[in-house]
Amino acid sequence: MFNLFPKRKSKKVSHPVKGRLIHSERDYFGLIQVIDTDTTRSLYFDSPVEQGRMYFEAPMTLAFEYQQLMLDMLDDFAQKNRVEKTLMLGLGGGLLTNHLHCYWPKAQHHVVELRAAVIETAKTFFYMTQEPTIHIHNTDAYAFIENAVDNNDSYSAILIDLYDGESMPDVFCEEDFLRLLHELKRPDTVLLFNLWSSSPQSTLNIIHFWEAQPDCKIRMEKTQSTGNVIVSVQ
Repeated sequence: MFNLFPKRKSKKVSHPVKGRLIHSERDYFGLIQVIDTDTTRSLYFDSPVEQGRMYFEAPMTLAFEYQQLMLDMLDDFAQKNRVEKTLMLGLGGGLLTNHLHCYWPKAQHHVVELRAAVIETAKTFFYMTQEPTIHIHNTDAYAFIENAVDNNDSYSAILIDLYDGESMPDVFCEEDFLRLLHELKRPDTVLLFNLWSSSPQSTLNIIHFWEAQPDCKIRMEKTQSTGNVIVSVQ
């Protein structure tokens, strides 16, 4: 078993981030910035933590190891299961959505994003794919999941990547929300969580909840380059 929470020396991060600021706006939830360097374009939310990155010379290259790991784990699932309908909670720059469409172009891909300004930023500055099979829902993820349970909806895969500038909001780490996901999950559904070892209590809450479910099997993979932990639940 790998160590989810290795001890690290604290490291100061300079702010603001270096680069050319090409877009900045503030909505009800905070600041949204798009910053260019000579080779990249990055998205930030009131923090030096990148929420999305695009390479100008290779726009379909995933910049973050955790994104590729989520795709790899979903692809493993797809070897034995059909991927017909996916749900992703949290949009960022929309780059992972682009890859879901490229991997499974015939599937229906639903993305939930609370901030309308983030959706427009993903479309305008990160060239998020706009196809009839991609459905963007500008609403609260908690309310969306509640409605999905009430409507008896089903998904092949549900990807949870819900972060503000610093961490996953507490409400999505608590048992009430996790029980909604458990109710929504089908035997042929995979849940994929992007978690951070820098938020140990939240991450452990989620892991312990799924470990306690007798009808679920979990798998954990840790990224080599960052503190991300990807948890797969089947």
